Amino acid sequence: MEEENNMGVSVRAKMFGGFILVLLLLIIVGVAGIIQMNGLGKKIDEASKVWVPKVTLLGSLNTQLSDIERQLLQVMSEPIPSEVERLEENLTKSIDDFTKAEQSYVPMISSAQEKKSFGDFENTWASLQKKIPVIVQAKRDGKQYEQFVFFRDAHTDYLIASGLISDLVERNKKDVNNDAKEAEIASNNGLILIMIVCVVAILIGLAIAAIISRMICLPLSMIGRQVKQVTDGDLQVEPLSTKLKDEVGELIRNFQPNDGQFADGHRTSLDELASSGCHFGRAGSDRGADSPFVHADRQLHPGSRCRI
Repeated sequence: MEEENNMGVSVRAKMFGGFILVLLLLIIVGVAGIIQMNGLGKKIDEASKVWVPKVTLLGSLNTQLSDIERQLLQVMSEPIPSEVERLEENLTKSIDDFTKAEQSYVPMISSAQEKKSFGDFENTWASLQKKIPVIVQAKRDGKQYEQFVFFRDAHTDYLIASGLISDLVERNKKDVNNDAKEAEIASNNGLILIMIVCVVAILIGLAIAAIISRMICLPLSMIGRQVKQVTDGDLQVEPLSTKLKDEVGELIRNFQPNDGQFADGHRTSLDELASSGCHFGRAGSDRGADSPFVHADRQLHPGSRCRI
């Protein structure tokens, strides 16, 4: 138990730590991807909830404004009084619908420049709205010349109002395009970040695997070579030193062929084998010189020779 407490980080703990580090990097990749996708989602949500409704409403206002002028021309050119009344009712309803749509755009305004442009549009529409009843009344009174003069002035207001709506549409389209570009840049940056972190995670994982593999395999390989030397009878091996405080380091410290007890025990075994080899050598003198026991005696005592 005391040896386990004195031991440093185990091999298993090192491998587990390397796995945790790579896992953390992968988690970072996931979090970075989620953050980038969240930013992209916000841009898309803004476009779908703000810019698209605004552009749609402005397009509807432009269409309604054109319908109002068309209905006004119908009233001016209609000769049947009863039909003129019906057309006037349709014109009044279209003006009311346009006014409601115009007011619904006000809460959507998002910048001072847009507010100014829409204010100019409201003033122009108010001027046009005042001239429409005058034109209708001139129609009722049969004043054709006056109604066409009034219509010419009203048409100027119509052109200005239509132009202001078109400007607002273009301004909102530009904002949509800017958001789309920002979303594209965010998406590309997120992709690059994810790729970089993935590459870093792979490189760190490979480095950790290589380090842990070297820490385990290299000492074991050195021990394996020394074990082979000892089994061949060569005790003249360099002692291994290590700073490792794990299982591999413990194995290296416990395996010391030059240790006195290990060498004495091994020499005793060789003496017994050599003595036995000499006796067996006498029984087989033709092979005595090649006997493994004689070889063992010569390994232990290079100057001695078995008497065959």
